[in-house]
Order: sequence, then C-alpha cells, then structure tokens
Amino acid sequence: MKKSEIISLSVFSAIAFALISFGIYFIASAESSSNWVKSSAKVVSYNIVSTYNQRGGVTKSRLYAVKIRYQYTYNEKTYSNNMISFGKGVTLKNNFKTRDIALQWLNNSEFARNKSIDVFVNPENPNKSVVYNGLNFITYVPLIIGMLFFALVLLILKNKNKLNSY
Repeated sequence: MKKSEIISLSVFSAIAFALISFGIYFIASAESSSNWVKSSAKVVSYNIVSTYNQRGGVTKSRLYAVKIRYQYTYNEKTYSNNMISFGKGVTLKNNFKTRDIALQWLNNSEFARNKSIDVFVNPENPNKSVVYNGLNFITYVPLIIGMLFFALVLLILKNKNKLNSY
C-alpha cells in the first residue's frame, strides 16, 4: 500500500473514530436528559437568523431560523439558556422563507416572548437545560455518519486486499 493511501485511510479512520465517539457521547447525553427535572421557564428574547439553502455548492435561497433564550429558576438560583434539544441545538425552528413569516410563527407559538414554557434542567449542573429532552433522530446522526466512514474504510481495505491477491 502506498504512503498516500495509508495516510488517507488513517485520516478516514480518525474521522470515523471521532464521529463514533462523539455520537456515543451525544446519545448518552440526550438519554440522560430524559431524567432531568422539569421546570418552568420564561422566554426572555428571540433571534431570527438567516441561513442559505445550498445544493451542490450552489446557493439556492435565503431561509430564516428562530432561536430563543429562556430564563428559569432552579434551587432558588436564576439561569438562562438557549439550548432546545440534543439534536436541534439552539435552533427552535428553521426553513422559513421570510423573516416576517418566522416572526409571525414565533408570535403565534408557545415560544413568544414572555410566555412560560417547560424546560428540563440537569440537577447535577443546573446551567444545562433543554426544551425537549430525550432522544430524537438527529441525535443518532453523528454515530451513523461515523459508522458509514468506518464501513468505507473497511470496504476500501477489503477491495485493496482482493486486488493484491490477484
């Protein structure tokens, strides 16, 4: 095997290992949030951010996403956070065609400014909280991608061994 092939496989293996490791950690964190304490929070601010829809490296259109910040009290201390869930991160909802549509959705939703919402607080570290706890499909994505990278490395090695045996 050439040096460049070994380096390429090593890089792919490292990426696979990193994604699989992060995926396992991410899944475990999301699962543990199922046991976090439910608390009441108040939406204190929002942010509408623009993103770009790209396909094949070509920018198709501008889209908008809604982010919120909420404040909650746990054990008589006040905390602030913007985490929505493990998987969604800090984006509450996205893919709005205009800023006005995003703002209209937000103002008509349970997440409008000054509304009360339920959040789940990590009792061991009350700075950590989420609006939606537990696992969701997106939580599995890093693990799945890591496994695909690993499968690709194995496939390349298998095909390389077949070619070398002829």
